[in-house]
Amino acid sequence: MVNLGSYHRDTVSRLISWGHWFTLFNILLALLIAVRYILANPWPDTLLGGAYLLFSWLGHFGFIGFFAYLLTAFPLSFLIPSQRVLRLVAVLVATTALILLLVDTQVYQLFKFHINPLVWDILLQQSQSKSDLSWSYLFVSIPAFLLLELLLSSYAWRMQFRRRPRGLGRGLAALFVGSFLLTHLTHIWADARLYAPITAQKSNFPLSYPMTARSFLAKHGWLDLEQYRQQVALQGDPLRTGRLTYPLQPLEVIPAAEKRNLLLLVVQGLRHDMLNNVNMPNLSRYADQHLQFERHVGGNNRSAGSLFSLFYGLPAQYLPEMQAERHAPLLLDELQRQDYLIGAFASEGLDSEIYQQAIFSG
Repeated sequence: MVNLGSYHRDTVSRLISWGHWFTLFNILLALLIAVRYILANPWPDTLLGGAYLLFSWLGHFGFIGFFAYLLTAFPLSFLIPSQRVLRLVAVLVATTALILLLVDTQVYQLFKFHINPLVWDILLQQSQSKSDLSWSYLFVSIPAFLLLELLLSSYAWRMQFRRRPRGLGRGLAALFVGSFLLTHLTHIWADARLYAPITAQKSNFPLSYPMTARSFLAKHGWLDLEQYRQQVALQGDPLRTGRLTYPLQPLEVIPAAEKRNLLLLVVQGLRHDMLNNVNMPNLSRYADQHLQFERHVGGNNRSAGSLFSLFYGLPAQYLPEMQAERHAPLLLDELQRQDYLIGAFASEGLDSEIYQQAIFSG
């Protein structure tokens, strides 16, 4: 029993040691792939903004990689006694994670936002997205990453039997942890000062949530929240402004000889299948007598997001930028250009931000 216990402890110790090296190699691979995020955006205008970008790149993916290890390979080291089985599971998990990261870099280069359930659903429907995203590279990338992970797994296993430079692991850990902490502390300062070269980088990387501490700073007298709000209202949110090119190209519209009256009824929370002769007979009969557009894709389940996608034809991820820059939808701009008289009526009023700062801002 003593021998078996000692053997089990030695096995777990070797698996944990292997896991650390395997995680390090995958962090370096993730950093290499994540360079595509950096290249997809203009380099920051200031030296501090550039330094923040590099430290956030190191700290963010170092943290994500090690956190993924703590959730997967580390607990499995105690549950799976076979090192070959554990290594195979870790290789499959790492390959999947890196492929998702690669796909996300491709999406980010095209649309400047990261994968979420809505975006994923749209991308899978090429006829609706009309995107330039190609999936053919995955047929090469998946087997290549799988082979590379197998080689890294084998090399990491041999690493623990070799003499390594003293302090190498601690030095690398200090670099990643230091970069992570420095990134968040710097962002706290930049957010309080509205320092755009740093705050504009908030969405550069996936799963990135830089720390803010406005309430804490205000509680200790280091930040005047009222003055902060006035400054945001005066100059706009630096995180959102200056990022849009809307529209990408000017519209080419030939006005119809006979102008039609347009009536848009928006009912919050109404499902499409409720518009029938049983539940809503009057509105259903009215719809049957007029044009019906049945291929609209709702951009969000919330009221503001769905209104935004209805008027702009864009996913709700663009709403904050549109509000910050006060871009009216092209639909209303064109109607005004054609001298339409527009009336808007809402049961709850038109004072909300989606109306004042976006839809009716023009």
